Amino acid sequence: MQHKRYNSDDKGWVFALYISFNMTDFCPVAEVEKHGEFLNRVVELLFKNIVFTKRQDKVLLWQTPEELEEKFDFFSGTEWGASGKNTIKFSVKTGHPYFINQLFSGRTDELRCKYLENGSGNEVALSFSLDPYGLAGQWLTDALNASVYTYEVSPIFSLMEMHVIREVCRMVGPQWGDGLFCPGGSFGNGMAINLARFNRYPDVKAINTFYNFLEKGTHHLPNLVVLASEESHYSINKFATFLGIGENNVITVSTDDVGRMIVEDLEKKIIQQTEEGVFL
Repeated sequence: MQHKRYNSDDKGWVFALYISFNMTDFCPVAEVEKHGEFLNRVVELLFKNIVFTKRQDKVLLWQTPEELEEKFDFFSGTEWGASGKNTIKFSVKTGHPYFINQLFSGRTDELRCKYLENGSGNEVALSFSLDPYGLAGQWLTDALNASVYTYEVSPIFSLMEMHVIREVCRMVGPQWGDGLFCPGGSFGNGMAINLARFNRYPDVKAINTFYNFLEKGTHHLPNLVVLASEESHYSINKFATFLGIGENNVITVSTDDVGRMIVEDLEKKIIQQTEEGVFL
């Protein structure tokens, strides 16, 4: 009997989107006899087509969504090799030397160095794309498959997290003593708004005293607004809604030709909101 199974990991890399298998052959527990050759083939495929990309390779074999629907088999349960190769074929090679994105780039730098060979200096261009050390670390963490929520489950990574946060706090300043790893900038912006509100109104969180337990929450708060640059990220509006402040209560501040907030407009908006009885 054939079954279809969705197979992906939390890092977003989908090696075989859908595979077809006999239930008698399916074994989710790693065994050398059953999975050794399979994983070796996976690594070989990744090395050849992703890790060590060449300049003559394409960054992306562009297809429209309609074309990709026709060319990529999402549901028939193709063999892992075919689905894996097609996943690579139609994906963006972010480690390619020519890949450039607004947030990161495949080619981080070009180092020109001189070395002596047979008594003469030769200039060599070295290109950096995919970080092999970061990749090794990611493979290590994926293989261990640890969840860093208790020390019992993840002793090394729990301490590692504390050390990294402590070092970042030391770099920021002595007034900082704790931190949090954010999955992205949007979450970081939302956490910043939440902490700012908590700093001004700490009783939005339950207060546990020796005699009673008060849960004030947000219903007692005055009208709040968020002052943000007109060039600010859309996550400011999204998290203002998420936190109950309201998207309409995000007040934008004008910016100059290089994206800096205009101080005079900021002062004007602060005075205006204060006079209207709104809390910042």
